[in-house]
Amino acid sequence: MTTTEEGFDARAYLVAAHGERTREELARGATRLEAEIDAVRASTRMSAAEELPTVLACLDAMEDARGVLRRGREEAGEFGATAELEARLSRAWKSARESLREVFAIEERREKIARALEAMERHEDVFGIPGAVREALSRGEYARAAETYRRARAAFSGKRSRVLDAVLDEVEENVKSAEERMYERLYVGDLDDAHAERIVTALQTLKLCRPALTSSQGEVTAAGNAVHIYLDRLVEYACEELTNTASSDDFDVETLSRGYRALFVRVWRFVTLMDTCASSYARDASTKIQSVYVGFMKSRFDNSLNKRTIETDAEQANRRFDVLIDKCAKMSCIGFSLSYSYDILGTRLSLQPDLLEALQQQYTRFSVSLRVHLEQALKLAAQPLAQDQRLETTTQSFFRDARVVFQITAEYWLDERFTPWMINAGSRDVGSLIDTFYDAARSLVALARELRRGPLASLAALKQIENWCAVFFDEFNFTGTGIGNEANRVAFRDDISRTTQMFLDEFVGGEMSAIIVAVRRWFAAPVEKTLESRPECVDVLHRVRSTYESATSTVPELATAISQDIAARLVDALRSEFTSNLSQLRPTASTLRVEFELLKLALDARSTKQARDGASRLVDLAARVAPDDDAIARARAIANDAQKHKHLLVALGRLA
Repeated sequence: MTTTEEGFDARAYLVAAHGERTREELARGATRLEAEIDAVRASTRMSAAEELPTVLACLDAMEDARGVLRRGREEAGEFGATAELEARLSRAWKSARESLREVFAIEERREKIARALEAMERHEDVFGIPGAVREALSRGEYARAAETYRRARAAFSGKRSRVLDAVLDEVEENVKSAEERMYERLYVGDLDDAHAERIVTALQTLKLCRPALTSSQGEVTAAGNAVHIYLDRLVEYACEELTNTASSDDFDVETLSRGYRALFVRVWRFVTLMDTCASSYARDASTKIQSVYVGFMKSRFDNSLNKRTIETDAEQANRRFDVLIDKCAKMSCIGFSLSYSYDILGTRLSLQPDLLEALQQQYTRFSVSLRVHLEQALKLAAQPLAQDQRLETTTQSFFRDARVVFQITAEYWLDERFTPWMINAGSRDVGSLIDTFYDAARSLVALARELRRGPLASLAALKQIENWCAVFFDEFNFTGTGIGNEANRVAFRDDISRTTQMFLDEFVGGEMSAIIVAVRRWFAAPVEKTLESRPECVDVLHRVRSTYESATSTVPELATAISQDIAARLVDALRSEFTSNLSQLRPTASTLRVEFELLKLALDARSTKQARDGASRLVDLAARVAPDDDAIARARAIANDAQKHKHLLVALGRLA
């Protein structure tokens, strides 16, 4: 490998002695070496110019002397002085030759170095590879290092030599050293996603240029392992953070859920950037974080679900509903945090359902458990607290409690922060609760039928149930949403209508029975000349007025319908009684004519057209029996004379 050896190889010498040098350093070294060679050459030439003639003359003289001595020895034979002189001349000749050999050796070395420099210049793309790659790696320009390596490799593709192998080996060592440093950063460096992304990208870039160049070196470390290394660290960090957050028994589920979403998104962003979302390793990583989070949430939910409260003396008065709804509120708080995480990760990250399987399973379990408990709460709310509790009190208590139930329902399944997809997913549970609500409301209607505490009181209770339902569904915006079974809505409305009609018929029928008796007394009463209307007529009007006032004070929404129904039935009853007892009523027909006019005046303001027409026909019947052109005028005079007919106007005025 030295320049003085016979088998000197300029390329091998450069690789072995100056392989780590850059092209610029080699060029500067070559320049200095040429300067030294020129100096030695000039010195040699000067010495040769000064001493060479003398040396050559000496050599010639010595050669001549040796020739004379040789001839003398041949002619006269051997003698001692001649042999000694010849020996001395031989030594002098050899010494002179040695003096000139150094000059020749320096010239030979110069020629070899010149050939080495020429080889370096001719193949500078090969010899410059190690320095260029090393410089690019030190600056973090991994793409440039790989491209430099690739271009140089292409330049001598198909060529094999000891020099080429040495260059490739050196580059390979540089790349391996860079990879080892990057792997070490992934293992023990800070959790910096951007930095890790750059490292993984660099490893992938270096991997692309190496397999074709390292067939004799074997497979290199896969860059995919770098993703696994950092992903493992992210998952380990996420699990540790979740565990620390949930270390206390009363940890905040919302804080835990926010932390889980942030950690999951961080992991998923990294695998997305690395284009490894579909890999089983990425799925395992997401599943591991998910399992830790779900485990803590499940434990907290189960504690709320299965917790048994020991009632003290002060708590014994509380209803079971209050205890149950308190449990539901805690379950809802925990379940909502998990549901929101499921919604955010499932929709905004557009993840496949199987990636969130654990979340989906717990969301379903939490929703079903909460729904079952809320349904139980609705059923409890519809039950009277005491046997003698008024229906109105039970109804008011039911809707107050139902409002609490559906506030939890709206917050858990219909929160405005949910996406439409999530709201639609919870619509089945909400629909089931609405159906349970209708069933509970129908049980109140059935209770009204069972109690039978008077038709007007029952009608008031039914109207209260109907009005509360309308307000209730407007408040929670359930009307027209299509949630729930439409058949249950129809059944509830039909039940209300049938029961209302039943109590209406019962009330009107009972009132009409008493009014018919009063009508018969009216028609049978004698006529007094001092009175233009009999007390029995006033009694009938009083009864009609009393019925209307009772309905108005108890069920004002139905008062008009009740009064109109009674008026129509009254007219029909009067006409029936009048026509069937016409022969007995002829003597009092003229008085009846005026009294019928008073009745018609009363009905004109309140009754339906059917009742008013019936009253007109009744007046016509009386007019046929006892024609009286002044009857209308007298009836109006009676109605307007407040002082004289105060007893009549009280009844007539209240009715009209």
